[in-house]
Amino acid sequence: MAGAFHDDQFDVETAVLQCLGQGNAPLVLVQVVIVFTNPGSDRSIDFSDHALGIDRARHGDGGGVTTGLQSRVARKVALCPSIDFAHKELQREGVELDAKAVKRVAYQCGEGLLAMRKHWIELMREGKLPAGDELVGKRVSVQIDGGRMKIRGQMAVKTTMAERVNEDGLLIDDAPGRSRKKAKRTYPTDWREPKLVTNFIHDDAGKMVKQTKATIDLTLLGPDAIAEMIAMHLHRLGAAKAESVTFVAGGAPWIWDRIEAISRLAGLDELPTTEVLDCCHGVHHISQALAAQGLSKDERNPLYRQHRTLLRNGVKSLKNSRDFSVRRNQSPSLRLSSRT
Repeated sequence: MAGAFHDDQFDVETAVLQCLGQGNAPLVLVQVVIVFTNPGSDRSIDFSDHALGIDRARHGDGGGVTTGLQSRVARKVALCPSIDFAHKELQREGVELDAKAVKRVAYQCGEGLLAMRKHWIELMREGKLPAGDELVGKRVSVQIDGGRMKIRGQMAVKTTMAERVNEDGLLIDDAPGRSRKKAKRTYPTDWREPKLVTNFIHDDAGKMVKQTKATIDLTLLGPDAIAEMIAMHLHRLGAAKAESVTFVAGGAPWIWDRIEAISRLAGLDELPTTEVLDCCHGVHHISQALAAQGLSKDERNPLYRQHRTLLRNGVKSLKNSRDFSVRRNQSPSLRLSSRT
């Protein structure tokens, strides 16, 4: 039987009959081992994607790295304060990539995520974005705010200043120090305000429920763009079937002027929604009200801390407080009120 496997005239029917017991030949177990190796850059066989009929992009691979490596590098870059620091941390973990490769992989991942977000928004505009069930029956918080950042632009060329000399060619004694051989290059840029949003599921106390994840997104395209993004995320996560949705933000008009449009795009018209002023912005108005009464700093600080605590404990605690007025030298009482 063993010799029959090497015979060019091997009779398959006879071998099968023998294996089934119609003969004295024992059953034979044939184990085939295939080892896949990297052929290297000097390979002589064409292992290109089109030759093998494999579309790597269909499986998420692109840019010469796998999805696992791309995710690992991108997460490390996002969590670390700089790409150089992320590169060193990856080296400590055994990932042998140079700094340029780390930057390239992280940027590729970011471009892919932006393309996916743009695709979701286009689907929502066409009414084809499916609604999920992650927020069904949950109490949802939507926090909106703006930040400050600078984007590095084109480096400005700074010429080296010549040394100041007198008519005899000697250095002037009271002249400033010598200029550097190579002047420091800078870049001119202005502050920009990124618009941010955080969606999460909260409990009775308004805190994020454990074992759940928040959805965080931002853009530099302006308030209309962030409003459409918020509506898109709420729709795809199924916020239309949530128990309630609470919008929390500061006092910027660009936020509150778009809450109605966000609710309409996300399908929240029939859902209980609440608009809440952020506590940090609320206590700022308390500080301004106390300062308007002409109180000194030593007089304002205890009152500010007292009413800040009342505001943080909730509106009911603030309204039920007996000591809710400030008197100074027989002047009319200062009444602090909150509007909900």
